[in-house]
Formats: sequence, C-alpha cells, structure tokens
Amino acid sequence: MNLTDLIDISDILLKHNMIKLRVVSGSMYPAVRAGDLLHVEPVPVEELQTGDILLCHNQGQLICHRLAGKFTDMGKPYVITKGDISPKCDPPLAADRVLGRVTGIRRGSRLRYVWLSKIKPEARKLVRGWKVKAGSSYGKVIINKSRL
Repeated sequence: MNLTDLIDISDILLKHNMIKLRVVSGSMYPAVRAGDLLHVEPVPVEELQTGDILLCHNQGQLICHRLAGKFTDMGKPYVITKGDISPKCDPPLAADRVLGRVTGIRRGSRLRYVWLSKIKPEARKLVRGWKVKAGSSYGKVIINKSRL
C-alpha cells in the first residue's frame, strides 16, 4: 500500500463517513476472520474505548487491531493496539494514524454490528483482563486470569 492509497481511504472516510474493506489476515481471529468485510467509520480519538476494533495505518500498511489502551506523551495522543491472537501489544502508534473504528463485520450474507457492549462475553472478559502500561512495557500484556 502506498501513500496515495492511504490518502484515498482517508478521503472516502471524510466524504462518505464510511468505508468497507476486506480482511486479509487472521490476527483478529475469531472476532474478525480473513475474508470478512469490515465497515469502518471515522471517530474522534477522544471517543475511542478500550476494546474498539480500529483501522490504523503504519509504515504503509493497514492494521485492524483492538484498542488496548491510550495515553498522551508530551501533549501528543497515542494508542496501543493488539491483535486478538497475539500475546503482545503492538508498539504505540500516534493517534493521528487511526483511520476509523470498525462498526460492522460482514461474514457471508450476515452483517454483525460491533459495539463493545454487544460483543461476546468471553471477549469482554478478555479485554477487561488486559493490563496495559505505556512506555517501555508497551509490548507486555498481563492477562488477569482471575477475571476470565
């Protein structure tokens, strides 16, 4: 993916307030599977909540991972994301790299709308069990097994 592609995606989100993208990896399995069609809408960083599935761009690639945390460093907001099947969080990402939040997942003919309050109880427990710390320990996620 090149810069022009990212600009096109950003333009579509601004003009139409939604974009649909096909998933090509399994990093968010089982919530999101390769082949699923994601409905993504722009969202202000202030409205993001832990557990939201975000579409971000980083080093020319699109990433669809769950929000594990946010923090501010020297006045600049950052997000920490994590693929559901990964034991570690991704490196912190400047919040301006967030393109939008996944609001729907189409698998076959079925469209499922995504809100944290409506995801499976197991996923809610997983998200509540994450303990994410900013800074040098960003890559460590400690699962609180007593909450699972």
